[in-house]
Amino acid sequence: MVLKRFERALERIFEDGIARPFRSGLQPIEIGKRITREMDDKRTVGTERLIAPNHFLVTVSAEDRAQFAPYEEALSRELATTARQHAREEGYGLVSRVEVRFRTSPKMKPGGLNVQGVIDQDISGPTAELLLEDGSRLPIGIDTVEIGRTPESAVTLSDPRVSRQHARIVRRNDVHVLEDLGSTNGTTVNGTLVRSHILSDHDRITIGSTTMIYESL
Repeated sequence: MVLKRFERALERIFEDGIARPFRSGLQPIEIGKRITREMDDKRTVGTERLIAPNHFLVTVSAEDRAQFAPYEEALSRELATTARQHAREEGYGLVSRVEVRFRTSPKMKPGGLNVQGVIDQDISGPTAELLLEDGSRLPIGIDTVEIGRTPESAVTLSDPRVSRQHARIVRRNDVHVLEDLGSTNGTTVNGTLVRSHILSDHDRITIGSTTMIYESL
């Protein structure tokens, strides 16, 4: 399912579609397959769940890289999205945002491919975002995100069904955890009332009449 979505994304990137192979024979879909395989092969046991690599170094020949050079940035983004989706479907945790980088090697022949994945906590920047109802996005990193009616909250909701200090998102070890702070009307994730919940990509958090979506980066 993840790779099918990746194929559709490739069709958007390459205007001529992916039915016509690259002259070298290296197909972008093969890179996606190798990244998901690398995640499966190098997953490790974390404190809360299995942890998969989040940083990938893709080595190709100079000839192959030249062919998709105009699309490299978009391809890297879609490969990172594929890795996040695979992590969500398999229940893997990611210690930081996903990053995919390309490099060339004079030893690599056209059509050749090497993918190295590592678990890298040192990638700077936020590791997730909250997509709010107005379309804005709130970056989430290591700092606690307070949600409630108080003006000091990172997410301030004026809904009377929302408690002053309703819930918070905290970074605990290698995951983000949503905690209800004893609110009057409760907090739900994907329709289920929760007190404490380890967040996964695309979880829908509902507080009062407001729904926010948690998205991994």
